Amino acid sequence: MVLLNIILWSNIEPVEGGAYDWSSLAALEVEFLRARANNLEVIAIVRGVPEWARVPPYNYACGPINPAALPAFGNFMFALTQRYSGYPYFVKYWEIWNEPDVDPGSLPHGNYPFGCMGNVNDSNYYGGQYFATVLQAVYPMIKAANPEAQVILGGLLINYNTLLIPQN
Repeated sequence: MVLLNIILWSNIEPVEGGAYDWSSLAALEVEFLRARANNLEVIAIVRGVPEWARVPPYNYACGPINPAALPAFGNFMFALTQRYSGYPYFVKYWEIWNEPDVDPGSLPHGNYPFGCMGNVNDSNYYGGQYFATVLQAVYPMIKAANPEAQVILGGLLINYNTLLIPQN
């Protein structure tokens, strides 16, 4: 298996409306083909929230996604899965953000390769319920595009000290 963490929704759909610019994935397509030629399966990691789909006050590309934009993300994932599931790429493993549980409030402004969908103030789930909502929006769309597709959960970066040690 090979992890490819370079699919940015923000580059492919920079303007709301479902017009996708696939040109930013030209190098990725070469990697898909190289992996296939070497009998490797690809886990394609998707990240990058377009500006129009971000949640203030953070407005980070790593997330979170505005709940109103989740159907658009689902449509994007359908189109992406449909495009790369068949010949010649045959991608069937999709990861929605690696390490999606980082709290954006704990970060300086920037673009990060992990997901900023955690919530340090959520003592029960650390933002996990929100991320489950994201998965509920995309999972059926991925499966509709390719019933054999698999959605993989990325590693977690939970700050155990925040969860286990009472804050003063």
